[in-house]
Amino acid sequence: MSSNNAFPKEELYSLDYTIAKFLLPRLAGLQNMLVQHMNEAELVEDIGTMIEAFEDVISSIDNTEVWKESTEDGLRLFAERFGDLWY
Repeated sequence: MSSNNAFPKEELYSLDYTIAKFLLPRLAGLQNMLVQHMNEAELVEDIGTMIEAFEDVISSIDNTEVWKESTEDGLRLFAERFGDLWY
């Protein structure tokens, strides 16, 4: 680990994978909280699409050519709804 970074440099090799691994359980947790405590059906559905996209990212490490169109759609949706991801 570099003294300038608070993370192992190996995490930079496939940063998309690293980010997906970090986000996936948190998106699932947020989705669960929204289902239990808020009436946000559209956001819950959108988070489900994001979860599927990040699962695809994780399962296709080092091979973005196998991403489905739905993966790209879910990643775009993540960017569009980024400001809505809070509880």
